[in-house]
Amino acid sequence: MRLALLILMVFSLALPVRAQEATGAYAAQADIPLVVIRFNQPRIHYEKQLYNALQRAVDIKPALLIQLVSYVPQGNDRSSNQRAEKQANAEVAQVMRSLNTMGVPQSRVGVQREQTSAIRYHEIHLYVR
Repeated sequence: MRLALLILMVFSLALPVRAQEATGAYAAQADIPLVVIRFNQPRIHYEKQLYNALQRAVDIKPALLIQLVSYVPQGNDRSSNQRAEKQANAEVAQVMRSLNTMGVPQSRVGVQREQTSAIRYHEIHLYVR
């Protein structure tokens, strides 16, 4: 079974990384994500891990803000790019509903979308501020 969800528990939640040292599709992001959800299977069970990570983060920083960055794979075919974008929108909405169910108000969540050809599957990176 492929690893579908990678949890990065960072003791200092916003450990800075210099942008020039970052590599890959995420070079522009200057922080380490608390959670990465990779949608590489039909059903991804991320809710329990997301809840546990957020609970620890809230224990450390009760007034945290969440930034979701949706990385959408981009290919050469316009129709496949449109399908990927549509699927990514549905998955972002799913994660937003999960956060809302966990008690995170929508006013504390920001969403950013980026298209990249450096990844194969849609990924959502969750950062805390």
